Amino acid sequence: MGAPEAFTATTDIGHYIGGRTVPGASGRQQPVYNPSTGKVARQVALASVDEVNAAVASAKAAFPAWADTPPIRRARVMNAFLQLLMQHRDTLAAMICIRYSIISKWAEKNRISFTTYTDLSSRPEVYALLRKEVEGVNATLPPPQRISRFLLLYK
Repeated sequence: MGAPEAFTATTDIGHYIGGRTVPGASGRQQPVYNPSTGKVARQVALASVDEVNAAVASAKAAFPAWADTPPIRRARVMNAFLQLLMQHRDTLAAMICIRYSIISKWAEKNRISFTTYTDLSSRPEVYALLRKEVEGVNATLPPPQRISRFLLLYK
């Protein structure tokens, strides 16, 4: 099985609001790293307050229809989602969020300059540190439970 589109695509990532994909309007972006190479593969749009409000309003508007859906239908939808997860479990990634107080001390000790949490968590040195830690954890796990990919969240 080849790499899933999420790991091979090079197009920028927008938002999913109201059942459709929309480009980001804030003008702000953040890099998305390919977890197998550690290199920037694409950019993800960071939402503006208006975009977040639109997404929340869309979710609120969709909720009554979901709540009115018979439980057996909702169970089938969730079961289909579970089947997709199981089908692609070998390509699922772990999501990691750094603890600022710990990683900032490590960065200062290693003379890595940074200004904010986002700046620190996007540094290649931090990614390399986490990759080393994931490899250490993997050494203690049986093969089916090992982390094959990870994503560093920028909060």
